[in-house]
Amino acid sequence: KSEILKTSKDYIKEKEEKYLSGGFSFMYEPDADEVLDKILPRMIEVQLFQALLESNASEHSARMAAMNKATSAASDLVDELTLYYNKARQAAITAEIAEISAGVAGMKA
Repeated sequence: KSEILKTSKDYIKEKEEKYLSGGFSFMYEPDADEVLDKILPRMIEVQLFQALLESNASEHSARMAAMNKATSAASDLVDELTLYYNKARQAAITAEIAEISAGVAGMKA
């Protein structure tokens, strides 16, 4: 028997026998078959809906993880490019200072 659908007629009869032996009695209004006919389709519908919700949550989780990884990679790239830009700017400033110093030295000579 399925763990999910433990609502078969045999299962109900088994439970009835267990509780009837203990002094309990069950009265189904309408009868047990009609109750099962109404409940089982709804139960299956709810289980399918739960599976869809879990699938949707899993998809959102995977997207969130991918976006976090992309954000981290973009941040690393920005840091790397900022460092490259700062080094290039510093090299240009150093070259300009060297030209100015050479010009001043040439004027003094």
